[in-house]
Amino acid sequence: DSLQSLNLSKNKCKFIPSSIEALTNLTSVNLSYNRISTVPDALGKLPKLAELDISNNDLMVVQNGVFCDLDNLKKLVLKNNRLSRLPDDFFTMPGILEIDLSGNTLQDLPKTTVGELCSTLANILLFNNQLSTLPEYFAHFPLQELQLHDNPIKTLPNEFREITTLETVTIFNITINSVAKSVSVIPAVNTSKKKDEDPVTLAAIEHLLILSRSCPHRIFIFGLAELASDSRYHNMLEAHLDILLFLLSSVDSVVAIDAVRALGNLALTAKGRIVMFETPVLLQTLLALCNRDDDDKLPLASQALKTVAHLCLYDQVAQAILKQGIDSFIEREATHRDDSIREGCRKVIGNVGYIGHLNKRLPHLQEKRGVRILCMDGGGTKSVSTVMILREIERRTGKKINELFDLVCGTSVGGILSCLFGIACLSATEVQVLQKRFFREIFTSGAKKAEGFAEKVALLSNLFSTGGRYNTPVFEKILRDIFGEESLIDSSSKSERTKVFVAAVHMDVYPPDPFLFRNYTYPPGVHSRYPGNCERKVWEGIRATSAAPSMFTECVYDNMRFSDGGMAVNNPTGLAYHEFLNIWGKDAQLDCVVSVGTGATEVK
Repeated sequence: DSLQSLNLSKNKCKFIPSSIEALTNLTSVNLSYNRISTVPDALGKLPKLAELDISNNDLMVVQNGVFCDLDNLKKLVLKNNRLSRLPDDFFTMPGILEIDLSGNTLQDLPKTTVGELCSTLANILLFNNQLSTLPEYFAHFPLQELQLHDNPIKTLPNEFREITTLETVTIFNITINSVAKSVSVIPAVNTSKKKDEDPVTLAAIEHLLILSRSCPHRIFIFGLAELASDSRYHNMLEAHLDILLFLLSSVDSVVAIDAVRALGNLALTAKGRIVMFETPVLLQTLLALCNRDDDDKLPLASQALKTVAHLCLYDQVAQAILKQGIDSFIEREATHRDDSIREGCRKVIGNVGYIGHLNKRLPHLQEKRGVRILCMDGGGTKSVSTVMILREIERRTGKKINELFDLVCGTSVGGILSCLFGIACLSATEVQVLQKRFFREIFTSGAKKAEGFAEKVALLSNLFSTGGRYNTPVFEKILRDIFGEESLIDSSSKSERTKVFVAAVHMDVYPPDPFLFRNYTYPPGVHSRYPGNCERKVWEGIRATSAAPSMFTECVYDNMRFSDGGMAVNNPTGLAYHEFLNIWGKDAQLDCVVSVGTGATEVK
């Protein structure tokens, strides 16, 4: 009777003898992969049992009371059986933490319970059943993980919204993790279609949208906001803007904030802005939210300002804002007590092109000097010299690069440096540390010299299959670690933030044209001769400017192909002067242009 763990799995057992109840010290019993059709009553008489696994058997029924006296039972696994119903007292196990009922044929769960509900259930796996809803009493469980995918869920009770502990949900083949801030969509099995073309994926998102209207739980709306950050799902979300509009009126500020965030992500594409502008009362509702001034509503107002700023990238929205009057935004930007509100107002003011108010604070105007421009060439590892030069400039002036220059630009590795200096606002010393990480983790990942025929074939195979010799996913991960998922235009709302652009090459035209990924907009009526984008994420702009052929895989955004800017404009000084005229006008004073190259000089 001193035995603590018993494993009888994979033995073709059809029943378990009642004498097992004599093993009173058992804490773990594994009966998986047998042929058991009924839960042995003797299991309910093991006082110390903490883990019980009866998965992959032939269970068709669970008897009343069989688990109720197991005070120490923490984990119960009944997956992959033939259970179609559960006893009314099933959820009264006093200390249970995790239950796995996946892979059965459950059409519903007990609508009421007999006895006191357990107060400890944190994880329950119900996927791959036939459930259309959940009982109301689920709201009383402190659930952290709920797996419901592969069930025909049609509705959830209103009480479900009361579960505030929920961290992970899988539903309609969508996994939402609010702690890891991630959402993933599982495509249909055995399909050759892409996720955005997969009807199962699109149906899953549509089901989530509809469910979110009837049961707007925080985690569902968080999931919609995250899905909206992926342009592949925009068509489906734009088709249900009425649901997102409905959620804006939620009394739960967290729900309303994520609904606004979803709209803000949709507004980062030209089509999304047009669809939203044409949706009745949507813009006016967002503007009303912008003006909320209660302390508990300031986060909502801040998010609404950010979304309106994105919408202002559409000329008709900007004109509508200017027509209604920009004075309230100007006043709040200058005097509001909350930093996030002032920042949001700056976004709106800047994106409608009303930059006169903001320009008064620009360093070159405050210091009564001209505009200073910094340009950095591409050059791979030779950019070490670029950073050394800039470090010396910082040493002599006692100021960081972003404090010295009003416009910073670059191509290829120069583009990376531009964002590190101008957007991340790092010092040259900090950039040197990151530079070493880049070279160590990226430029050495594919640079190993191939030895022998097999390694040469493998190296060529990787080059031909991906288009790049170096580890593109590692490169992207480093960029995301540094810059997060912030868009270029959102990176410019800090009052001291430098204007930045990186130059890539658009490969779908002949000859290939420079394409500018920038963190600023132009004044009304001003258009650059060079196409560009300010809505992409910062890391995406860097990926485009540094997508050197044969080094990294080609970059494709919105069906447009981009390669390393060095293929057309390795020295972006000409582009910088053109942008200077667009931003500040031909009457502006130019103080200096510092162009740092990476070319070779003959040593005498």
